[in-house]
Formats: sequence, C-alpha cells, structure tokens
Amino acid sequence: MKFLHTADWHLGNSMFDIDRTEEFNSFLHWLKETIIKEKIEVLLVAGDIFDTINPPVVSKCQYNDFLATLLNTDCKNVIITPHIGYNTKEAVLRILKGTLENIEHFSKNNLEKIENNTISANETAQNEADATYFGMLKKEDSAINWNDSADSICAKIRAFEPWPGASTAANGNALIIHRATVYKGSGYNTAEAEGKAAGEVLFSDKKEGILIKTGSGILAVQNLQWQTKKAMNWKDFMNGARNFVGSICK
Repeated sequence: MKFLHTADWHLGNSMFDIDRTEEFNSFLHWLKETIIKEKIEVLLVAGDIFDTINPPVVSKCQYNDFLATLLNTDCKNVIITPHIGYNTKEAVLRILKGTLENIEHFSKNNLEKIENNTISANETAQNEADATYFGMLKKEDSAINWNDSADSICAKIRAFEPWPGASTAANGNALIIHRATVYKGSGYNTAEAEGKAAGEVLFSDKKEGILIKTGSGILAVQNLQWQTKKAMNWKDFMNGARNFVGSICK
C-alpha cells in the first residue's frame, strides 16, 4: 500500500498583501498529478487544511474540487487528522459532505484501521531500492543552486518556507527568497537571457517580479529580504536596491 503524507495545507492563507489562490491551485494540481504518477492509494493530511476557522468560499471550493478529482485515481482513501477546535473544524469538513461520501474518508480516530490492515485498498509492498530518506533539516540545506531549473528552485523555496527560508547571496550580502514562480510573462524578451549566467538578475517585470536566470527557465521573485532586514514585496525591495539588476546570485 502506497501512502503520501502531507501536512498543514493552510488553504486561504495570504502573505502580506499577496493573494495565494493560484499558488494553492498549483499545489493541489501538483498533488493530484503526483498521486496519479506514483499510484498513491492513501493520502494522509496531518494538521490544518484551512488557514482560518472560517475559510473563504474559494478555499472550500479548492478542497472540494480536489477531493472530487481523486475519484478516478487509485487514491480512494483520504485520512485527515486535523487540529480539531482550531482551523480545520469538523463543521467545516461537513460542508463538503457530498464529496466526502464518494471517498473513503477517515478521521484520526480511524487510523487503527491502517494498523489492522483493514483499509480497502490494494496492498503494494514498498520497493526499498526505490525508497529515499532525508535526515534532519539543516540551515545549509536551504542554499539555492541557480544551475537547477526554475521549477526545482520554486519547489525548494516553498519547501523551506517559513524556516529557514531558501537562501542565496548577491553583492556580498545574504538574501532570503520567500515567494517565487516560474516566469511565463511577456514583459521581458526571454531570448535576451541566452548567454547570461545562471543566477543573474535580468529584469524587474511590472507584473511578475524580479527575474533571475536559472539553469533552465527564469525565476520570477515576488517576496524576499536581505538577511538582516525585514521581508518585503519585490517592488519595495527594488526601491532600496536600484542596482540589483545585473547582480549575480550565488
């Protein structure tokens, strides 16, 4: 039996004045694709699904729609172990009763079904040769390798947020990147990036943020901070770092 363990989705969360709806859509899309690719049979969600006790309608819809997409996958078992009484209340989960009835949906009190091997999913023994292990997270693990692809760097930024924060350095100063996306805008001619070094700050796009060349693709940074300063959106950052374009992040 193949499990996928996730935790603390916090749907509906916003960072400063940034709407993260599309970010959560991307996460749920990635999660569904991973479940399909890896043939996951049991999805475990530990912690808070929603960011607030009364999540916005869009967050409820995201959750509801996601569960509905699992109906045609191998994953017919969703185990939710919420912090009852905090952000993921039973009352909130009940709102989605119609969808949940179509999926074997277990609460933390039913985890013993797994221990007793009574969950209705096809057993698949784990191939230890394919298993990977990761030790205790260390601050030095957060360093960004700009030769990686923009997709990989985006994933790393999400993984290391909020602590210790994905880190790099520019102009001799430590820099932490809190939020970024793969650049798909039209405000910058990406052909101009050809021949540029990985890690070079290319441009500041009015809609997408600060553009940085990677090993494959361009990263658009929306929220960042110098290590000794506070986090800020990219526009405020650029107001105080006017010579940042052309810098090399290492």
